[in-house]
Amino acid sequence: MSTVLLVEDDPDNQLLLRTWLEGMGHQVRVYGSAVEALDDLPAHPRPDLAVLDVVLPQLTGIEFIEKLRQQPLFVDMPVVFLTAAELPPDPEQDWAPYAQYLTKPLSRATLAAAINNAFTAAQRSPGDTGPQRL
Repeated sequence: MSTVLLVEDDPDNQLLLRTWLEGMGHQVRVYGSAVEALDDLPAHPRPDLAVLDVVLPQLTGIEFIEKLRQQPLFVDMPVVFLTAAELPPDPEQDWAPYAQYLTKPLSRATLAAAINNAFTAAQRSPGDTGPQRL
């Protein structure tokens, strides 16, 4: 069973995403802000995957992953970014490897495919990975 770090500030989206992720067999740790997640991360083992809203209060999902990527433990952690706006992937960013991008609204099947793609990309060598948009 994989552990998923879910950072989403909208309570309705939190509930929906948590339900979907748990239904896929994942354990889910839910946070309403990236700051809250950063503060709590040291108290837990490294999650296997992060599902992050891009637009969050105080610290965006992208800023959050940039901070995490500064720590060796999180360099290769797969990430699925969620956004209501178009977010063109920038392969020059340090967080781009192992990242998937989904535009809201999304379906359970689309989320499942993005998670599978993120895990697959994380298993390849860094030179073979890159952002994908679903």
